[in-house]
Amino acid sequence: MEFCNGGRNVKDEEKAEILREIGELKREKMDIEHRIGELEARLRSSSDGVASREAEKTKEHGLTREMIYRYSRHLLLPSFGVQGWCFFVPFSIFAMFLSLSLRHC
Repeated sequence: MEFCNGGRNVKDEEKAEILREIGELKREKMDIEHRIGELEARLRSSSDGVASREAEKTKEHGLTREMIYRYSRHLLLPSFGVQGWCFFVPFSIFAMFLSLSLRHC
């Protein structure tokens, strides 16, 4: 018996070989995921001291290092206030116009 696979025929033997390889790869994947889980657990247990120091730092302002990095522009720009925004808006419009006009050159 033959099966069509993208314009080519896959015979029963080929199908069995493909299914065997898929099963083998799935077992390897499970082994790798298990190993990753073990390593992550070891990392968490060894970094508990680091995590507690990070927690102490975040008590001051409630933000982790990653949050500060990710949202820093959102944290800084509101401090400019309305006057600061009014100062920057013309420059941002000019920069947008300039970038659009340079694309058409």
